[in-house]
Amino acid sequence: MLTASLGSPGRAAIAACLLLASAASAAEPAARPRREQVLVRVVSEPEDGLVHELVVVDDGQGRVVAVVRRSRVDSTTTTVDELARGPVAMARAHGRDAILLACLACDPLSGGDLELRYLHNGITGSFRALPLKVERAAGRFRLATRDDREVRQLRLKSRTWLGILIGIAEIEVE
Repeated sequence: MLTASLGSPGRAAIAACLLLASAASAAEPAARPRREQVLVRVVSEPEDGLVHELVVVDDGQGRVVAVVRRSRVDSTTTTVDELARGPVAMARAHGRDAILLACLACDPLSGGDLELRYLHNGITGSFRALPLKVERAAGRFRLATRDDREVRQLRLKSRTWLGILIGIAEIEVE
């Protein structure tokens, strides 16, 4: 039966430990869970209409800590630091980089200029680029063209030669 008096040394020690533990946990803020936000949807004609999402992951306080490209087939994750160092392969096809993403002057809180490079010709290895920007507006990130047109979806168009897929002809902004 739990009728021991609070004045007993054992009870007092337990009560003191519980008070200290609850005070320590109240003093330390709980870590906020990471949040994801889909930045843009990408429809890939070269992959028979496969849909990808480009997602920003923040630390729960609005600072971006990762960027993810994912589809029902696979995913690629990178950090803002890696994007700031130069192009990161976000998608590969037939053993080659197909989509590269860089954000050389990105700020994890406010965004910056992005460069989305895509394999235009797999025979010659040539790439083309789509300049974009990501910016925070009303607590959320938004993707836009450099002339400030909001980007809701990107559509990768196939480039073929003699009926064979050799790259991405263009990326349509929708």
